[in-house]
Amino acid sequence: AQQDDAEGEVQGTMVPALLDVEVPASLHQAIVSRGQHVQVVINQGAVHLQSGGTAQQSGRAGDWISVMPQQGSRVLQAKVIDSRTVEVLP
Repeated sequence: AQQDDAEGEVQGTMVPALLDVEVPASLHQAIVSRGQHVQVVINQGAVHLQSGGTAQQSGRAGDWISVMPQQGSRVLQAKVIDSRTVEVLP
């Protein structure tokens, strides 16, 4: 293998093009359903707020969904953390 002397260049590692990787079915399924009551969490520095809300869309872990807080009048975008929790980023 040749080494490249170009500054800042990183040598790569060859990886087979076809890997037999099994993805858990849970990654493909929504864990929050539209209309479900969820815990809405907001973390900003030392401030940690929690409130109830209703999912306006279904979503998988890591998805961004619309959520209506119980004490709010506008829909927020929140990231699905687990089957009961979504997080609003400031």
